Amino acid sequence: MNIKRWVWLEVAVLPASKKPRVNPAINRHYIPHEIIDHIPSYKSQLKAELASLQGDDEPVLRDNTPRDPQTVSKAIRFLTSGHLTPLDASVGDCQRTLDSLVDLYDFADDLSIESLRYQTAFHIFKFLRVTNLAIFLAFARRYYNGSGDDLQHTSIGFAIKMCLNGFLPRLQQIMTNDQISSEGGILGKQLMVVLLEGRDKKVSTSGSGTEVQGE
Repeated sequence: MNIKRWVWLEVAVLPASKKPRVNPAINRHYIPHEIIDHIPSYKSQLKAELASLQGDDEPVLRDNTPRDPQTVSKAIRFLTSGHLTPLDASVGDCQRTLDSLVDLYDFADDLSIESLRYQTAFHIFKFLRVTNLAIFLAFARRYYNGSGDDLQHTSIGFAIKMCLNGFLPRLQQIMTNDQISSEGGILGKQLMVVLLEGRDKKVSTSGSGTEVQGE
């Protein structure tokens, strides 16, 4: 019989106000050991716990950083089954689902859960590249809203830039260059970079097609 080993994980709860409390509430999760292998900080804590256990005591891990309970549960679900919340542009709350996936990505990034970080960013990218322009722009603006330039260097920021390349021909059809350049913020910077890269590609392509005839 293949008996799984399980561990208690206690995670401080981030209140609805998003402001950490001095003594936050705690959520307890009973999860298989193999899930902990995906989370470096938990894994090292488990190793120390196992070394100090006596008898039939079960290890108890503690994450004192206040975290959203739903995000933690979704991370555990992914590490258990590979499931991520489906995205559908026809569903009215797809923007809320996108935001929850960003929260999941941030959680994975904070705890260096590589598989979750990669799969979440790729899941978002697959949706954005085929969704309508309005949903894409609304998400991109919200993702970058009020944040520093570092966000453009995340996997999600890179996904947004890749999607901009795909949407650029349509953007140029419905927006003037002045309107595109007035976008502002990180999204505006990425738009200008994509525009310049597109122009450089055109110049390079036209230049490579010009042959100099020898005498």
